[in-house]
Amino acid sequence: MVRQALAAEGLPEDCVQLVPDEGYEITYWLSRAEREVALMILRGGYNAIADVRRNATVPILVAGPGNCHVYIDESASYQMALDITRNSKVPRPLACNAAETLLVHERWASQHLGNLLAQLSGDGIEL
Repeated sequence: MVRQALAAEGLPEDCVQLVPDEGYEITYWLSRAEREVALMILRGGYNAIADVRRNATVPILVAGPGNCHVYIDESASYQMALDITRNSKVPRPLACNAAETLLVHERWASQHLGNLLAQLSGDGIEL
């Protein structure tokens, strides 16, 4: 999809590259490859990002934690909403894809939000 969008705008399809998740060795190398890299869009946990930024010589755009939302629609079952919300934070709360915002449909909230918040709080999730 990215390649198609680039081509549609008259840009070279290879001007954006996705690096497979193969550990941080390649990330550290790329962060210092001024001749090969014009801009690095970096995602990951706080410590990993801080470590790469500390030694980088190329411009870095950080897409780190804090941008992840969970939305509970009015048609969601209580159990599904609980499972998804819990899974979005509990296993790895500092991961770059851990949820930071919970958005709830007004009608769902009027029926279930109190119970959901109590359950999540009981699980040790700060709200």
